[in-house]
Amino acid sequence: MVAIYSVMLAIFYFKITIPSEREIWRITEYSVSVPSVVNDLLIFHGYRKDRSVDCYCLYAVDKSTEEIIWSTEKLAQPYIGFAPGSSISFSVYTSLESVSETGDFIYVSLDYWDSDYTLEHILFAIRSDDGQVLWKVGGEIDTDSFSKSISQINQIFVVDNQGNMLAIDSNTGKQLWRRKVYPKYDEDYIWFTYARLDSGRIYVFNDTLYIVSRPWEKSSDVDKMDDDLVTAINLETGTKRWDLIFEDAHELTVKANSQNETFFFIRTYEGGPNNFHTLAKLIVVDEFTSKPIWHFNENFSHGNLGYLIDENFVYIGTEDSSIYLLDSTTGNVVWQTKTGDFPFHFVVEGNALIVVYEKSYVSVLDAKTGLQKWKSDLGVDESWSVFGDEILNNNSSTIFIVGNSNKKVYAIDIDTGKELWSWSHFRPTRSEYQFGLIDGSVVYVNEHPRWSFFIPDYFVRDWFFALKTEP
Repeated sequence: MVAIYSVMLAIFYFKITIPSEREIWRITEYSVSVPSVVNDLLIFHGYRKDRSVDCYCLYAVDKSTEEIIWSTEKLAQPYIGFAPGSSISFSVYTSLESVSETGDFIYVSLDYWDSDYTLEHILFAIRSDDGQVLWKVGGEIDTDSFSKSISQINQIFVVDNQGNMLAIDSNTGKQLWRRKVYPKYDEDYIWFTYARLDSGRIYVFNDTLYIVSRPWEKSSDVDKMDDDLVTAINLETGTKRWDLIFEDAHELTVKANSQNETFFFIRTYEGGPNNFHTLAKLIVVDEFTSKPIWHFNENFSHGNLGYLIDENFVYIGTEDSSIYLLDSTTGNVVWQTKTGDFPFHFVVEGNALIVVYEKSYVSVLDAKTGLQKWKSDLGVDESWSVFGDEILNNNSSTIFIVGNSNKKVYAIDIDTGKELWSWSHFRPTRSEYQFGLIDGSVVYVNEHPRWSFFIPDYFVRDWFFALKTEP
């Protein structure tokens, strides 16, 4: 039996290590995620497989040679060890938040647990070519809105653990203004406040900054634990414009367009373990007054939703198998089409609307008319832990899609739906693929194998691949 097991492992090792013709290179010694290309460097989040450094760090790799040029391991050292890490967590996390317009420096957030088990946050500006620190500021930022506020007004917005918001010059790190923006919370429940702030609860659009927090004033208001308070703040002055409270908002995100319309996407849950269900609605208000303009699915008749705001239009996919194109100003329906499946993720490329469905399918519709060009079963499975832009990427002519049920990565012609190529990597355990990004003629793919009691650690490590995009 031992001999058979040894032969089996030898075969596995042989099959897992042979590169395909599509591979350019691979990384196996670091767990890799969220890659970005900055000049000639590929910068990714990751950690050493041997856990010799208690940090989920950034690594900058020469994208041609795979050589590591610099990392944030040294940056993290002063903050390691205040609170112990574990086999599933680290005491320090660093993340790439944005890249300067020239690419000369990048913004890196660092989160760590101090000796009182309080989560602390620091933002660094560091040189992209060698990782040297230019300046730093204490406080938390919002990942979703970070790049937009820099490109629009050259400002960074930081929230500290005392409820203050700071406006920072994005080039120099100099403080522009400071305001108390969060209400005073009961200290017994302050952990919950931090938990919500850690989830990307600051949004910046046009001339307004939106803060999402809990509307608690007393610790006894436990029945309001799923309510959200949205505060709109004038970006230039830091003064408050308005407040809105949304009840039972288990998930709430804020979006906007250039027409002074603010979109609140709300998901709520109902039922128990045997009949659990997700419902969603979209509410649109005036950016400056909070006056309601229109809403979609207010009574949840369509069930759950997926959506995309594209300039002056909104694409909405409904659980009862329809896609709607709405005028963002009025909410009026431009077109509607039945799909037969739940469309939950959208990308617009030219006149093509790329649609990913909850189960198995990907399709392309004419974005102006809603007429379907093609639809294919590519093994998309929403039960996996990767969604949306992690399973779909595209350029002007090709869709790259992850079909985890089929254990493949596909390249599909965007106009015809024809398969250009597919790729997979052998693993003795089930794996899931996830896209990093496309950089010219290279697409970067993560592979996350499922762990097994019977397979050595080498076979269930996360691997990272650089693949050729051309057929």
